Amino acid sequence: MIRLADGTLAQHCGSDTYAALLEKNEPDPIDAINARVRELLANGEEAELWEMLSGPNIFATQLQRLDRWLEVTGSRRVVFGHKPHDNARPEVYHGGKAVNFDGGFSRFHRRYRRLTPPAATVAPLPPLD
Repeated sequence: MIRLADGTLAQHCGSDTYAALLEKNEPDPIDAINARVRELLANGEEAELWEMLSGPNIFATQLQRLDRWLEVTGSRRVVFGHKPHDNARPEVYHGGKAVNFDGGFSRFHRRYRRLTPPAATVAPLPPLD
């Protein structure tokens, strides 16, 4: 997980489940989450991460949770993948606050392979207002 200079948060999936890795009042939630992920991986606790990173894309339908996640992480928008969409371009939700860049471009995702053009996954980020 990384926050870009323009306030864009890049993360694996379209969910706020990462919040379960945070202690209360973390001064830098992104650094804290990344440190906890490293700790889990180093200790063989991948199963806990698998559950967090494999959940549904809640940002598409739950604006309040998206807004809260952006507030918690100090971000202006979030970009993610993991759950492929069927559009020719990345899916944009809630006026650009969330962008799903998973157009199924992976050679390993049989269900979506070659059904969407590369532009569904690889595209410049739209400017923030």
